[in-house]
Amino acid sequence: MLNCQITHLLLGFIVLLGVLVTPDYARKLSCDGNVFHCERHGQCVPMGWKCDGDEDCRNGADESNCPVSTCSSHKFTCQSGDHLICIPQSWRCDGEGDCPDNSDEINCDST
Repeated sequence: MLNCQITHLLLGFIVLLGVLVTPDYARKLSCDGNVFHCERHGQCVPMGWKCDGDEDCRNGADESNCPVSTCSSHKFTCQSGDHLICIPQSWRCDGEGDCPDNSDEINCDST
């Protein structure tokens, strides 16, 4: 009886592995052409979006391991630690914290 249960568990596991490694699933995980793979999510974004200050990947991978830089003049640079985050200047002092550390709402005149 126990051997039968173990066999069913092993067969179920093998079937599960077969589903996980199908060509369709593998195709979803690969990025074609000049794009950046967002790691573990199967999401791809244009390579030009890598290190542009905007988190385009759901996991923020496109903004990790980027050289420290500054945002363009029409953007506000958030004071976040390890990577550059840029938001539109119009979001600065608008009463909503848009930077992870809410630095876009610091030193604002309240009226």
